[in-house]
Amino acid sequence: MKRKSIFIVSTEFLPGPGGIGSHAYQVAKELHKLGWQVIVFSEQGNCGDEEIEEFNRQSPFKVFRLFPTPSMVLLIMKLLKLVWASITQRPGVILGTGKHGAWFAALTGKLTFTPTALIGHGTEFIVTMSDRSKKINDWVFNSAGAIVYVSNYTKQIAEQAGVYNKNAHVLHNGGDDALFYPVPAEQTLAFKKAKGIDGQKIILTVGNVQPRKGHEFVIRAMPDILKAIPDAHYYCVGPPTIKPYLEGVAKEMNVSQAVHFPGRVLEGELLQWMNACDVFALTSVATDYGDIEGFGIVIIEAALCKKPAVVTSESGPGEAISEGVTGLGVKEKDSKAIAEKIISLLDNDDLRNNMGENAYQNALANLTWTRVVKKYDEVLSALL
Repeated sequence: MKRKSIFIVSTEFLPGPGGIGSHAYQVAKELHKLGWQVIVFSEQGNCGDEEIEEFNRQSPFKVFRLFPTPSMVLLIMKLLKLVWASITQRPGVILGTGKHGAWFAALTGKLTFTPTALIGHGTEFIVTMSDRSKKINDWVFNSAGAIVYVSNYTKQIAEQAGVYNKNAHVLHNGGDDALFYPVPAEQTLAFKKAKGIDGQKIILTVGNVQPRKGHEFVIRAMPDILKAIPDAHYYCVGPPTIKPYLEGVAKEMNVSQAVHFPGRVLEGELLQWMNACDVFALTSVATDYGDIEGFGIVIIEAALCKKPAVVTSESGPGEAISEGVTGLGVKEKDSKAIAEKIISLLDNDDLRNNMGENAYQNALANLTWTRVVKKYDEVLSALL
C-alpha cells in the first residue's frame, strides 16, 4: 500500500443501522476522496447478507466483513487476520472506532509497529466492564498515537474514567449534505399525504429505539404538548428495540394515538421524514449501565433539512446545537421542559423557521462530513 493509507477497524459498519457504523463510513468515504487508500475491517449486522454483499461490492474502498467471535479461539483468529493484513499491506496508520474496534486496532498497531489513532464516542469509557477490561481499555486509549473525541462531553467522560492522552482532539461529527437537504414543499406534502400524516405537527426522533435516545421523556411530555397543540404527533423512526416498553409508556400517559413507530426506513424515505417533521428531538439520557449519546449525527442531518432540534443540554447532543439559535436545550429527563420547548417551536412558525434556517446555514458552513474529515486528515497525516 502507498504511504497515505489507512486501515479502519470498526465495531459496526453500513449498511446496517448504528451511529458508530455511519460515522466510520463517512470518515472512510471522505478520506478516500482526499486520496487515502482505505481498507475497512468491521462486523456488519442487523441486515440481510445480500444487502451487505451488494453494499460492499459498490463501495469505492475495500470492506472486509468480520464476524462475531463468541469464543477466545475465534477472537484470536480475528486478531491474527488483522495482524497478517497489516504485515502484508503495510498501512500508514490504523484507525479504531467503537470499543472493540479500538482494542483490535491498538493491538494490531502494537504488534506491527504501525501508528494508531482511536475515536472516542463516549460509551466505551463508562459502560459496565470487569476490572481486567477496564485496565485493557485504559491502556488502549492512553497508549494510542492520537485520540479523536466526538465531543467535549466525551473527552470529559474519558478523562474522568482515567484516560489522559497528550495527543487528543475534539472533532464534532458531521452530516452528509448529499443525502440530507431541503426538498421542495410539494414533495413533502405528497409524502405526508401518502403516509396519511398531512395536517399534523410532527415531532421526530431518528435512531435505534433504545433507552439512551430518551424517547420515553418526549412521550411523557406529550400530554402537555397535546393540550397546547392538539394535532401534534411523535414519530420514532428506527429499529424498534424497546417499542413494547414505550408503547406501555404511551398507554400510561393516554397518548397512544399520537405516538408512532415506523421502524427502520431506507435513506430515501428518511430524507422525506426529516423534511416532513416540524421539530427534531433527541432528549438523550445516560443509562444506569453506562450508555450515553456522544454527539448525535442525526441532529446535523435534521439541520441540513432546515429543522431545529430540542436536545439534552448536558450531553453530546447539547454540542450539536447553538442554544436559542439552531435549537433548544433541556435538562435530562425533564419532560415538563421538553414540552415547553417543543410547544414554543410548534406554536411559533417564525421562530421555528428562523431557527431551522440558522441550523441549516451553520451545518453547511461547519458540519458537513467533507469539512469535518479534512480535520481528521490533518490529525492522521501527522502520524504518518
